[in-house]
Amino acid sequence: RERELVRCPVDKTSYLLTGRGLALLAAQAGYSVVEYAELRRWPVQVNGQQVEYALSALLASREHDRLVLDFLVGLRRYGDRVRLALITWDHVQCLYEFPVSDTSRLLPSLRALQARVIPDAGGTVRVFREGEKSIEISFWLEIDRYGRRGKALMQKLTRYYQAVSAGRGVVRNLPRLLVVVRQNDEARLRKLQRRFITLDKYYAVRLDVRLTRVDLLEGDQEGIDPTRSVWRTPGSSLFRPAFD
Repeated sequence: RERELVRCPVDKTSYLLTGRGLALLAAQAGYSVVEYAELRRWPVQVNGQQVEYALSALLASREHDRLVLDFLVGLRRYGDRVRLALITWDHVQCLYEFPVSDTSRLLPSLRALQARVIPDAGGTVRVFREGEKSIEISFWLEIDRYGRRGKALMQKLTRYYQAVSAGRGVVRNLPRLLVVVRQNDEARLRKLQRRFITLDKYYAVRLDVRLTRVDLLEGDQEGIDPTRSVWRTPGSSLFRPAFD
C-alpha cells in the first residue's frame, strides 16, 4: 500500500490492485496493460489516463463464473444417463494461439491478438455408442456476456473464425463451440445465430456451433444439465444434443 500498488475497497476486507499495480504486473510479463488483463481475464476500466481493475465488473461476473462451474458439475452429474463421460476440463488456462496467414481482413485493434482464442472453458467428452464403440468430442464453452455488443461482440466471435482458417482454403478441425445465453433471452440467442451466419458467409467457413439458453438447461435434480437436447445450430431452430 505504501507504494500505491494496492488499495482497500469500501468493505475494508480485501485488497484491490491499483492502476499502478496492474501496470507493474503487465510490464513484468512483457505485455501492455490491456493485453495482460485480457490474458488473465481481469475486468478493467479507464480512469482518466490510467487503466485500472474494475471492481464493479468483477462483482458482476460472479454469476458468469458460477455458470461455468455449473456446466462442469452438470456434465459429471448427468453424463452417465446419456452414456457420456467428461475426459478433460480446463477453465483456468484456456488460451489457444494459432498462426494466421492473412491479417489484412482483421481490424487493426485485433491484429495483435489475431491468433488468440480465450473461451471460458474447454474440455473433451467421450460419447459411448452401441457395443464398445465411442467417440471423443472436444469443445469450447462460451458463456455469453450480455454487455458485449456491437463491435466488441463481433471482435470476440471473429477470433474463432480467424483460428479455424489456416489459409489457402485449409480449415482447422477446432473444438465445437458451445454458447450459453442468459435466462429466457430468446432475442439474444437469435441475434447470436444471425451473427454466426453472417460470419460464416464472410469467412466462407462454417463454424461448429451449438447455442442454448440457461433456463433450457435446468436439470431435474439441481443445477444445469448440459446433456439435454435443447441446443441449436446457427441455421436451425430444431433442438438437438450438444454432443452428437
